[in-house]
Amino acid sequence: MKKRMNIKGWYIVAISSLVGCTMASFISQFSMTVNQLSEKLGQTQEIILFSEVLKSFTIVLGMLLSGIVYKKLQLKKTFILAITLLLVPQFIIPYSPNIQVLIILKLVQGLSTIIFPVFILNIIEWIDDKQTGSATAVFNGLFYGGSGIGATISGYIIPRMGWEASYIVLGIISLILCITWLLTVCEKPKSAFKEVIKDNKNVSATYLDILRMPEIWLLIVGLLGCTWSMQAVAADMPLFGEYIGYSVEDTGKIMTSTAIGTIIASLISGKVSDYYALRNTNKPASRIKIMMLSSIITLVSSLLIIVLDLRNFHIFYLLVLLLSFGGAWGLGAFYSIFPELFRDGMLEIAPGFSGGIADISVPLSPFVVGIVFGSKGNWGLGWLSCTIMSILSLLACIVLLIRIRNKRKCIPSIL
Repeated sequence: MKKRMNIKGWYIVAISSLVGCTMASFISQFSMTVNQLSEKLGQTQEIILFSEVLKSFTIVLGMLLSGIVYKKLQLKKTFILAITLLLVPQFIIPYSPNIQVLIILKLVQGLSTIIFPVFILNIIEWIDDKQTGSATAVFNGLFYGGSGIGATISGYIIPRMGWEASYIVLGIISLILCITWLLTVCEKPKSAFKEVIKDNKNVSATYLDILRMPEIWLLIVGLLGCTWSMQAVAADMPLFGEYIGYSVEDTGKIMTSTAIGTIIASLISGKVSDYYALRNTNKPASRIKIMMLSSIITLVSSLLIIVLDLRNFHIFYLLVLLLSFGGAWGLGAFYSIFPELFRDGMLEIAPGFSGGIADISVPLSPFVVGIVFGSKGNWGLGWLSCTIMSILSLLACIVLLIRIRNKRKCIPSIL
């Protein structure tokens, strides 16, 4: 019976990850068609990119609203709402008659992220505590790896079938996976729910409880270096590749490194996080140390992007891989921290709230890197912002470790 439950749990991890992968693929796929949309709508590339920035605000909003929507609708209805918000705009975007319609469609599509924290919660419920890091890492790896996959598929489809076809093909792939998820995934029965903290009863929590915790804010800042770098790669790297002089196909090939780096890093960091946590009495601190390595990797790789000659295809490919690896490394450990820190009532809203706030990078990173600096040819300053955010994240992780180590008894809401 135990083995069967584990098989069911890992199936849920796999299918949820694949659905998430298609969601993320739409971001880089859109970036690959900025030039064509600009010509079709008679707008500058900056305006087209700004529609993606606006969508990013609703991505954050969707994450923040996830807990409320999930409590009201539960798993299946939340999923149906999310995929409707995701896929209807995807099929209409290439035929937008004007920029106003495009912006509305992008705003609606962004709200589909209400399902992201729900995926995480459902995975945590089905997977054994000892494998939480690995499971959430697989999910995050494939989810964020989708940015590279979207660009790669688009790089193949656009020259052969036209840029509009890239929206239709990726939309159909996503639809097939979403239907499969809907027919095969369910919530874990209430009687089988595992206890997150055995000494605590289920106590409902509010957003006010979360807002009062310094640790949650340090955890959010600790992730910002990851999300900032990942979003810069997903949204701006295709444009940066074209700026350097690479063709659409070559840019698509380079973006395969994003998927490779993201998936490998998430899988490794999840395993390392689980291994290290099981062998330490202070499990949250051990997982935070693993997450902290991400800031170091993104700091180094973003600096190398600034100083090295990227006209060499292999150097460019390796640096994009390294930056993606660094960003995904932190994501592979981040969500496995929550079951170690929060009681059941808080676990329903803490991942969505934290991930939502950390995802402020979703609008800000492409705006700063691609629009403020990149559109004016100042790409070096854009990538320098990744370095700065990595330093801030590194400092936040260090402070968080000190608090958890020295003041564990003074943190009533966690541990």
